Amino acid sequence: MPESQWANSAASGTAAAPPSTASGNTEPCIAALVDATGILVPASADDVLQRATAGQFFWLDIFTADAVARSNLLAKLGLNDTDRTWILHFGQAPRMAIAAPGARVVTMAIGPEDQWVEIHVLWTRAWIVTVWAGDAASLREVRQRFATGLHETHQTACVSGMVFASAVALDDRRKRDPGPCAALHA
Repeated sequence: MPESQWANSAASGTAAAPPSTASGNTEPCIAALVDATGILVPASADDVLQRATAGQFFWLDIFTADAVARSNLLAKLGLNDTDRTWILHFGQAPRMAIAAPGARVVTMAIGPEDQWVEIHVLWTRAWIVTVWAGDAASLREVRQRFATGLHETHQTACVSGMVFASAVALDDRRKRDPGPCAALHA
């Protein structure tokens, strides 16, 4: 899927009418979907549901500050209550938690005008979702690299799974035998 008309006009700096999603709906731009076929900006709840049921690895990047819009998109992923509550709760300290079903990351980035932007990442074997409030264009290059990587090799999800499995194994080993740094993990 090539980038939408909105994404191309945004890159050129021209104003655009409300964009149409792949499903034909006119909606505000609140998220992007990235998979092996390309980048879809904007992505609607219907687009998210389609990707979630297709069985192909994808990245959902939600960049709106609108809590209701975030929640509506995330509902299409079928998150459990714990993950849903966690990813929608902002004001958390940066951290990473790794468990068998995936990883949760809270990180910070510097946004426009040197302001901190809190970013939540939920990584599973089926998809990655990022939730934050900021300028969608700031991750354009990252989305393009991700899409190119998925397009060039369908093994990306497999490699991600191997990295994830390694991280889980290391985390498990650290919990069983923290070694000389045990006091740091208490």
